[in-house]
Amino acid sequence: KQNRQGDRLGMITKKQALKKITKARERAGLSQRQAAEKAGISQPAWHYIEAGTNQPHWDTIISMALAVGLDVQLEFTEPS
Repeated sequence: KQNRQGDRLGMITKKQALKKITKARERAGLSQRQAAEKAGISQPAWHYIEAGTNQPHWDTIISMALAVGLDVQLEFTEPS
């Protein structure tokens, strides 16, 4: 469920997702440049996103997650 600002998707906020991505990048031993290349974004963009200076769209966050080897799942359910 996305709020007006688009900060949350389902049960995770952008900030939480980016924290997981940074940890996964570090565990994988990837530099920001290597990860950015895999995600199709520039290294400076990756740096500013990780630093919290830039707020990316969800499609960029998903690309970043896949680039560092995370699985991404999106689930649609009926309201309870």
